[in-house]
Amino acid sequence: MSAARLVYDKKGDEAHVRFDNPAAHNALTSQMWHDLRDAARDIAADPNIRVATFRGVGGKAFISGTDISKFADYETGQQGVDYERDIDICMGAIDEIPCTTIAIVDGWAVGGGMNISSACDFRIATPNARFGSPIAFMVPASIHSASSQNRSTSPSECVTSRIVLPRRLNSANLSRHL
Repeated sequence: MSAARLVYDKKGDEAHVRFDNPAAHNALTSQMWHDLRDAARDIAADPNIRVATFRGVGGKAFISGTDISKFADYETGQQGVDYERDIDICMGAIDEIPCTTIAIVDGWAVGGGMNISSACDFRIATPNARFGSPIAFMVPASIHSASSQNRSTSPSECVTSRIVLPRRLNSANLSRHL
């Protein structure tokens, strides 16, 4: 089994981000969140990039949320607050990407995965795509409050606002990203 990682590459005017932690349904580790922030900042700073795609590896999940195993080590509430602030910074970096962003969702997009897909301009959902949110996401002033302000207050509105189903796509140019 390979270590959890975020794979980021650029090809011409395209940027591609892949979440590679299939053993944990692409749950994001702290390092993966930070690598996502750095990739988003790099994409935003590159005027040659016209489109950025985000997708999970393994076919079972886009992102199943955050790897919460580290939460067991938290000893104070402040550590939870710091975690939320850190995630807001990472999500803010995605929000600042000026080019078109596309989430390619195959499998589960839960919690942070749903938030990341909602931050993208478009979501391409395979027939296996499933969106969900932990109950904490529904509570006002809770998870990812700063980044959520830029999106609908209803997760279902976020997800369905600009969803594209592959069976309705005819563009050969777009299909090469699938």
